[in-house]
Amino acid sequence: RMAARKMLECATTECKNRSWGWGYASGSGSTGSNYQGKLCKECNVEYARVGPEEFSLEWKVNRRIQEEKVRIQQEEEERKEQERIRKEKELAEREEKRKIKSIQERSDFIDELNCLMGQCGIPEHIINILQQQPLNKEQIETQFTNGCVRLGLSPAYIWMDVYQKLSKIPKIVETHEMRKAQLLDEISIAHKELKELDERKRKLLIKVSADVKEVQQLNKLKPWKSLHEEIFQPLHIAAATRMEIEKELSDKLMQQVHSEVEDLAAADDQTDTPKLSHVFNAMGVPCEVIQKLTPLDGLEFIGCDVDKMCEEYEVNSFQDRKDLVYIQSMLAEQALPDLNHLKLCKVCAASDPQELTFLLVKCKQTFHKDILVRHNINGRRFLALTLQDIRDQFEVCDREEVKKLRSAISYMMKIHKAALQAT
Repeated sequence: RMAARKMLECATTECKNRSWGWGYASGSGSTGSNYQGKLCKECNVEYARVGPEEFSLEWKVNRRIQEEKVRIQQEEEERKEQERIRKEKELAEREEKRKIKSIQERSDFIDELNCLMGQCGIPEHIINILQQQPLNKEQIETQFTNGCVRLGLSPAYIWMDVYQKLSKIPKIVETHEMRKAQLLDEISIAHKELKELDERKRKLLIKVSADVKEVQQLNKLKPWKSLHEEIFQPLHIAAATRMEIEKELSDKLMQQVHSEVEDLAAADDQTDTPKLSHVFNAMGVPCEVIQKLTPLDGLEFIGCDVDKMCEEYEVNSFQDRKDLVYIQSMLAEQALPDLNHLKLCKVCAASDPQELTFLLVKCKQTFHKDILVRHNINGRRFLALTLQDIRDQFEVCDREEVKKLRSAISYMMKIHKAALQAT
């Protein structure tokens, strides 16, 4: 009786069949004993076909690899064959096009040559005779003899006249080629001029559009004659009044600064004495800060500690405080940064961080200048900076960087003082 067989997985790699524990691989010998009862029917058949010495558990893997190689090789050969066929087809198509083009060119040339011969006065029947197959001397004499071709008598030779007319054709063709080259040049110039005209047209359209907008804007002033007295004249008078008052206040202010700064009056003073607030205004101090400092006069401002004064009057902006320190230092010199001073002092003329940075780079000052933009420091505020500002406000702790920054302030201060002495 046969013992019950247990279904096992086939030992061959990548084989999904089952082994029933029997087969050709159950024979004696080292190879057979290794595979005994471990192969499926398909693998047993392969084992029997190749023999125990050649059989390998990797035979399916090897077969798949070999089949893949064959497939890739076949695909490559097919690709090459298709590429060869494609190239041959393209070559044949190009050759066919070349032949057609050559035939067409030949036909066009013959038509044009016939036209030229006709223009030279050669009759059509003579042209037809000339285009016959080349004949030898005997054949030509035969044509003259049997009357197929006309024979001229001296001195009115027919074919001498034909020959002379044909000899003119190369010169005519040369003239045509020169004319063609001339026309091509003219076409090129015309294209260039058209391009320039297009550009000019584009610019003119832009100008017309701008002019139309300007006309529309000017049309708003159309009722000038009827409304200028009602609307414009009051504006003109208001500007003239402010101009006169500005000049009067400014002249008095400069005289006061150059003589007795301490006598500058507070903003709420009722006399016509120049006010300290006029100085603040001329120096660009914000309106809300000027209003907070209304009680201050020149004497108090010159002698005060600006930081304590700002705390008292609730001036909190760091930039406003530095502006006030700068103004105090200028009043102490009995000066204000007028146009003459700004022409000489590039530091005071640096109205924003970018202009100040440019000046510092030009003067070869090497500290990190990004803090100027971050804290909105212009030239005037830079002159008002202190060591405490550098450490507390800018938060610069590196000793070398602090040293570079203080050196830059000192250098800018020298430029500023030199300008003050010059004015």
